[in-house]
Amino acid sequence: MKLLSITHTLKRAIASAVFVASAATASIANAVTVDILVLYDNYSANYFGGDPQTAMNGWANDMNSALKASQIDMKFRIVGVRHHEEDGAGMGDVLGNLRVDGGAIALRDQLGADMVSQLHEKGACGVGYVAVDKNYTWNVTHPGCGPMVMLHEFGHNMGVTHSRKQGDQGGTRYRYGVGYGVQDVFVDIMAYEGVFNTSRVNVFSNPNLNCRGLPCGKPVGDSEEAHASLAIHNVRNELANFRNTVNSGGPVRLFEHCYYTGYTVGLGEGSYRLADLMNRGLVNDDLSSLQVDAGYRVEMFQHDNFTGNVVTRTGSDDCLVDEGMNDDISSLRITRVSGGFSQTIQAENFFANNGVQLENTTDSGGGQNVGWIDANDWMAFSNITIPTTGNYRIEYRVAGFGGTLSLDLNGGAIVLGQINLPNTNGWQNWQTASHTVHINAGTYNFGIFANAPGWNINWFRIVQL
Repeated sequence: MKLLSITHTLKRAIASAVFVASAATASIANAVTVDILVLYDNYSANYFGGDPQTAMNGWANDMNSALKASQIDMKFRIVGVRHHEEDGAGMGDVLGNLRVDGGAIALRDQLGADMVSQLHEKGACGVGYVAVDKNYTWNVTHPGCGPMVMLHEFGHNMGVTHSRKQGDQGGTRYRYGVGYGVQDVFVDIMAYEGVFNTSRVNVFSNPNLNCRGLPCGKPVGDSEEAHASLAIHNVRNELANFRNTVNSGGPVRLFEHCYYTGYTVGLGEGSYRLADLMNRGLVNDDLSSLQVDAGYRVEMFQHDNFTGNVVTRTGSDDCLVDEGMNDDISSLRITRVSGGFSQTIQAENFFANNGVQLENTTDSGGGQNVGWIDANDWMAFSNITIPTTGNYRIEYRVAGFGGTLSLDLNGGAIVLGQINLPNTNGWQNWQTASHTVHINAGTYNFGIFANAPGWNINWFRIVQL
């Protein structure tokens, strides 16, 4: 068979412990974490309806359930699901090209992925190197074959082979690192269903488990020993250290999609230009939500080098669409703060006004905005409590053709500051403008006063610095 010839060629080409095997056509609280990167081609993206990230989140859950059921003290964590096209006449060729692809290697290093799987249209179901070797933890899987086939290929990357009935007499490190099945009863993840004329049980071989009334493997020391779960368990720490862990945490976690989904990049205190963010795995203009630990502030800038519109957060935000900055952030700063206070006030929620009117807004989040603002018009907002004396960033969500506003307390008794507003070239083209003011602790009525017209306002936000 062609796949067998690929196996023999690769055995001659690399160390004897490393070879290729193909898949059949057709938790524990303190578990060691192995980081995986999933690449996908255009075919695979279309197969998953344009959302391979969500599909891979589900696959990871299924694979982790199988690892737990197998009594392996290890879990997978997806550190990236990224588009990548790889050439090759067949699946084996794709695998060989993938292993030496400079772009794929760089992305793996950038994200700290211990192992990599490429979803690809070519071939049958899967192919992967059998090795416990940081340079050979690559596999290729067809998107139509499901998570257990991907886990089968990762099994090969973790040094486990097929069953003895299929001719394999041991794994890379351990003789008992093989799959197992009983004719007409079951096969484990590594054995072929067709060879045993039965269906799969989603565990690795383990004689301590029960599979349809029979042991799921053979004890270590038996002439037919089959305990792939133990073989993987024994090398789990080595696997988890194939690449240094990056982007796994920190006080600020950035997410590709709203509601804390998609790939994640963790950052600590510091200033990050576009190149810094990209080196940590964040694609330009690809940030949609973030989690911020207490005591930290994030300033997110529309453009590189801390320029353009800015949004500040001292707490988590599940969707930046509301701020008009979704997928539009190219640099950011993370600093420690002692407070963490942040309050957003919708402009239409004034308790008193002079001269303004309401209209429906096309800004993210919908609702109404305040418009028809002339010089000397104003809005007042009651009972806003400032917890601590200090500096605060005031953000205004505005649209229009320029103008000026000032912010005051208690009917103009205290004027906090004035800001020139941007020209957004449209009454519903929204941007966020901001300035910093000093406010003493207390409860106030806040006022927004129009020094010069030409603008609408949707909301304003008070953020403790």
